[in-house]
Amino acid sequence: MPEYAHFTSPIRRYADLSIHRILTDYVYALNKDKLVKKYTKFAEEASLRASSTELSAVRCERECETFYMAEYMKNHIGEEFEGFISGVSPSGVFVALENTVEGMIPVTKLPAGEYEVQHGVILTGAANGKIFTVGDKVKIKCTSVNVNGGFIDFEFAE
Repeated sequence: MPEYAHFTSPIRRYADLSIHRILTDYVYALNKDKLVKKYTKFAEEASLRASSTELSAVRCERECETFYMAEYMKNHIGEEFEGFISGVSPSGVFVALENTVEGMIPVTKLPAGEYEVQHGVILTGAANGKIFTVGDKVKIKCTSVNVNGGFIDFEFAE
């Protein structure tokens, strides 16, 4: 619908203000055609600014979560957990626990071999033929935590 706008997130205050400004002018405007010319560039810039700000806020929120996860896990070094492989990369395997904490098993802690990511969800290359696939359930042990960096290292439990 060309005349519909709806914002709900508190992070979109600037977008709300922009829409209110346009709608207020629209209600009181005698010549509605001039509004298109007046607000086209403004609306584009306001949209870009709001999107950029929201992306920045999401990045910040995610970074904060990694620090909180690391802070929590520093009291659980040496403990074993069940989780699932949530991602793979040439540098290792990411594991998510049931409590949403996510850490990594570095490639140096995997069986010997040259590893390769296939289709973005499989890590292959272990000399013993082991394949690591996103979604696989695993048992891991927390080996180290860097709270300032927000890093949690795991290794496979025996």
